[in-house]
Amino acid sequence: MDIRLESHSTLESPVHRWDPALKMVGFGLFILALAALLHVHAILMGMAASILLARAAGFSLTQVASRVKWIFFLLLPLYLLLPLRVTLGGDTPIVVGWSKEGLVLAGVISLRAMAIAVAIFPMWGTAPLHVSLRALSALGVPDVLVQLVLFTYRYLFVYFDQFHRMRLALAARGFSPGVDARSFRVYGSQVGMLLVTSYEQAERVLAAMKSRGYDGRIRTLETPKRELSDWGKLVLLAALSTLLVIGDRLWLG
Repeated sequence: MDIRLESHSTLESPVHRWDPALKMVGFGLFILALAALLHVHAILMGMAASILLARAAGFSLTQVASRVKWIFFLLLPLYLLLPLRVTLGGDTPIVVGWSKEGLVLAGVISLRAMAIAVAIFPMWGTAPLHVSLRALSALGVPDVLVQLVLFTYRYLFVYFDQFHRMRLALAARGFSPGVDARSFRVYGSQVGMLLVTSYEQAERVLAAMKSRGYDGRIRTLETPKRELSDWGKLVLLAALSTLLVIGDRLWLG
């Protein structure tokens, strides 16, 4: 699964032109509203709003579905665990039943989670990661957390590439992976080597950054300027979030 959502950051749309900090606030409110929805009809409307926002940001339905499907697979155990009812009694044997309410609850949780996942696409995929993280820093998020996310994201792909090269080297030496003791020993050696080299690489990267003037702060060339339209977009998205919650509590409840 390709998690590089910022590949769409070079496109042009009203979401792309939105001030990053205000965009984070707006979508943060929208995601909180989605998480607070209780009824299926309101969650479906929230899902529709998330899809429309993703489409407005240039994401196709195929791209969204190809990523969101993995979240659905992770939630599949809920359809087995939540409907399951086990009754224990003194003189009564164990009774295993199936609850319709639990099945409905699993569906509600799944829809809510997928609606939130779709909303993440326009939130994080419409600006380069360092710009979005600087927006979080401007909103008061501690710099330590911001830089932790930035470096984790950056070097996650570096270690993926390094792991791929190690697998190619093993294949060139005739290693055939399998489910046996020998294969697991090779896997353990490979993971251990990756951990050792990653520690050494982190030390070299830190030394290189300090030699270039790194002082613990993230600096970017972009200096966003907030305009009236940016505040208008925030008001619109906040109003949509409020309407979803009110509709869920009053009209659908």
